[in-house]
Amino acid sequence: KEEEEETTLNDDPGFEVIDIMDFFIEPNADSIENARWCIHRKYTTRKSLEAMAALDIYNLPVNLDKEEPEAEINENKKARMQAYDIKDFTVKRFELFEYWEDDRIIVVLERKWVIRDEPNPFYHGKKPFINVVFTPMPFEFYGIGAIEPIMALQDELNERRNQRLDYVQRVLNPMWLSQRANFDDVTDLLSRPGGVVLCNSVDEIKLL
Repeated sequence: KEEEEETTLNDDPGFEVIDIMDFFIEPNADSIENARWCIHRKYTTRKSLEAMAALDIYNLPVNLDKEEPEAEINENKKARMQAYDIKDFTVKRFELFEYWEDDRIIVVLERKWVIRDEPNPFYHGKKPFINVVFTPMPFEFYGIGAIEPIMALQDELNERRNQRLDYVQRVLNPMWLSQRANFDDVTDLLSRPGGVVLCNSVDEIKLL
């Protein structure tokens, strides 16, 4: 006789990367553990809010149906996408702020409704965040990025490249020295294929 049963194959925590511009921490903290508080800004849909309310996690305001979301999908993501000439941001989201302490969580919707205020639901009693930095710094929260140690060298390379480009531009578009009143139209000096500049003497025009 065949029987079906459910078996748990994996029961590990899940992780998601958080935009650093959407995470706020106590200014004097040097780690998640010793921070008195931290805040995670999130953007969500009405359907997601209603699903959380159905699980008795969020206590939504009664007039939410009359409210329209105002926040962009993500202001920081919007700036990054605009760099790639992606400008369609017609989809709006509700803005959430999750305020975490070791023993408490408070969620604020649209900066005006507290929809959750209860003890920390996790058994470990800690804030559910992990700080990952490329190079840790003592007594600092954010650490050092991968590029920061060589920023001066990179700036020097950029400066040298810009100087070479400027030099090429000046060679291709030179300026001129000329005696006064030698031309009816000074635009004759503009560089052009097969261009001829008429003057009384070849010594009257010199490259600057």
